[in-house]
Amino acid sequence: MSVRYKKLFSLEHRLYASHAPVLIESGALLLEPESDTLLCQLCFRCIQDRPVKAIRAVVQMLDVQGMPMGKLVEHRFQDLDLKREEICGRDMAIVLPSSEATAFSAKVLQVSFADGEVWAEKAPWESLPEQYSLDDHFVSSEEVFRYRRRFGEDCAFFPVETEELWFCACGAVNANTEGRCHRCRRKRSALLGKGPELPLSEDAEEEEYRAQRFLPEKLPPRMRGLAIGAAALVLLGILALVLIPRSGKAETAETQPIAAAVTEDPASAEQRAAYEKALALQRDAEADPEDSARYLSAAEAFEALGAYEDSADRAAQCREQLELLNEAALQEDYAAAQELLTQRRYSEAREAFLALGDYEDSAEQADEALYQKALGLFRYVEENSVRGITASLSADPEEESLVAIPRERLLKLGQEGLRNLEELFGEDPVVFTAAEEESALLPLPDALGSLLEPLGDYKDSKELAARLPELANQSDAFFDLCEAGELEAARDWLEAWDKPFEDKELWLERVDRCLAVDGTWYFLNGDPSLVPSIGGIHDKYYTIVCQVRLSTDGAVLRILLDEQNETGPELFAELDNDCFRMEDGAFTYLVQLSPGGSLGVNKAENGNIIGGAAFGRNWG
Repeated sequence: MSVRYKKLFSLEHRLYASHAPVLIESGALLLEPESDTLLCQLCFRCIQDRPVKAIRAVVQMLDVQGMPMGKLVEHRFQDLDLKREEICGRDMAIVLPSSEATAFSAKVLQVSFADGEVWAEKAPWESLPEQYSLDDHFVSSEEVFRYRRRFGEDCAFFPVETEELWFCACGAVNANTEGRCHRCRRKRSALLGKGPELPLSEDAEEEEYRAQRFLPEKLPPRMRGLAIGAAALVLLGILALVLIPRSGKAETAETQPIAAAVTEDPASAEQRAAYEKALALQRDAEADPEDSARYLSAAEAFEALGAYEDSADRAAQCREQLELLNEAALQEDYAAAQELLTQRRYSEAREAFLALGDYEDSAEQADEALYQKALGLFRYVEENSVRGITASLSADPEEESLVAIPRERLLKLGQEGLRNLEELFGEDPVVFTAAEEESALLPLPDALGSLLEPLGDYKDSKELAARLPELANQSDAFFDLCEAGELEAARDWLEAWDKPFEDKELWLERVDRCLAVDGTWYFLNGDPSLVPSIGGIHDKYYTIVCQVRLSTDGAVLRILLDEQNETGPELFAELDNDCFRMEDGAFTYLVQLSPGGSLGVNKAENGNIIGGAAFGRNWG
């Protein structure tokens, strides 16, 4: 039977990008000889707890010199339900467009989770160090035996750590923020030799083995003599039992008190058994110095024995070791929380510090994590117009923040502006939407106030919260005047405003453009019945009044036939467009300033002008 596929190339190492939820576990370049088709096979491993729904990867073909050839080949692995430690891709293949490639490189662009969130690549994909089996790592089988004797028979690999990950002796992949392996629960610091739990040398291990079993290799001369004498007495006793003839009669009354004298007291025997059990617990704890639960059990067992032999001293030793372990664990957890804060994973850092209770300055650091996130958002609100932006801001690492931005603002922000806003959330989950109305959301300044509220008096949190109403309403007065049609007052307000105002010069231009149309106009030439006909009036009018209202959606022009007329046709112009228009059945009405300063009103049908009139500021 012929081989269907021929392997041409394999990835030498597993690949990983910073904070990626999956590894590229392996990859191979396969040739199908019959069709001369090249296939790329990628295998992925999930390394976090959230189920993965889809993976978007790209492959770059390489020539014999390792240079890129052809375009990137993109492939989507969909309809997955990939949980932690599970792998996928072994039964899938990517068809490559060229049969001349001799190697490839690969990376993951996006990972979609079952909860709808998407992770996107932000760092390069790089090789991970190889994790060797114990047989390949150690020189001799005796070293392998001692390692497994110390850490467990199921240890298959020598542990390895990188900047963000560590690989357990059982083969599981863990984040460096995890102190214990998520699969076998072994302590990271014990396996990687970062504490007093460093594996003992061969001689030290043998000495510990003998000491635990009270089997000294050599005895002092005096003790050796006593031991020989005791052995001789035991031998004589055995000979006596063998040589004395058996009478078959019951013991005499004289022998019974002697037998009773050597029988151990039942209460004492029970204490001795409890003491031996406590000793065994202590030895087990010393064999695994990172297991605080065993030290606790041993301490409680010795304490229950009271003053029996050295139980009190041994209980104190176990308690002392327990305190040391607890202190070491707190230090490790505190350092991990600090690392989360350094990585700007604000919500995770805050939760980690809160879990430490009153250890050192953990409570203050928990506030600092929330403060850093809130401060960045406050600066944004302070320096930018946030009118219309609503949000729900979360301090829970399991709950994403939601920010709704009006579509016009979102388009104006663009990708760069959106990235700058996203950067303020650090690594905390956040989703942006262009939804115009989100009833469950608060205006961004109000949402930020809710985020600052738990901080109380921390640093200047109260002062920042007190300033939010002022920042939230900084542009409201201007837009209220524009929407009411009071354009002169709106212009005066904006010219006098000396604080940050987004697109200030652009809004001044828009107000000026509307002011140029606003007011009373007098007939110059054309059809004097055209304007009233727009409002359904069949008459001639030589004076019209224009009223313009401006908003973030555009400008509305209402044409009144005199100053007393409160109704009239309304025409609409988009922002930055000086032509007002209205559709009325088959006709389109257009109003626009001419270069000479007159106001032109035109009637069009199918794109052709069929009537018009011109108006000026003074009588013609």
